[in-house]
Amino acid sequence: MVLAVAGAAVLTPGCGYRVLDPGVGAGRTVAVPTARNESRWRGIEADFTGALRRDLQRQLDVRLADGPADYRLVTALRDPVRSAPVRSIGGGAELGSMRVAISWQLLDAADEVIENGEIIRSLEFLPAEGESDSSALAEMLDQIAEHVVIDVGLALDRFRSASASPPRK
Repeated sequence: MVLAVAGAAVLTPGCGYRVLDPGVGAGRTVAVPTARNESRWRGIEADFTGALRRDLQRQLDVRLADGPADYRLVTALRDPVRSAPVRSIGGGAELGSMRVAISWQLLDAADEVIENGEIIRSLEFLPAEGESDSSALAEMLDQIAEHVVIDVGLALDRFRSASASPPRK
């Protein structure tokens, strides 16, 4: 039980932990077009978009839409970089690293930006243990998809709260 609550908690700047309301999204529809891939790594946009769609449905109360929707989540993958591996004395690769940046925008039905962000991740991998740049990239894309969904959930919660508050006099 403690793990479930801890898993739902999000560290937010300046105010400690915040728990996402499971009703965030209120059953609204979200269109998630395939991420734009601004790199030479082909196919990663499909993997990322699939992870993003799964996480949206698992963590928020939303339905995915192919056409017009209440919200649209637009993403772009940029700059996947594999650094030169650290070599051992024998010449074998001992340590490698990958970095990727993803930007995202949550738009309402009128294409007004509700929230946007950018996430940059780096990950080291051990070739001697069977890890590769591809496995590191796949792991980062899964982590980033989850992070984007949490950020989107927080944005939808703020947007819902702002829309529901009474007008000021």
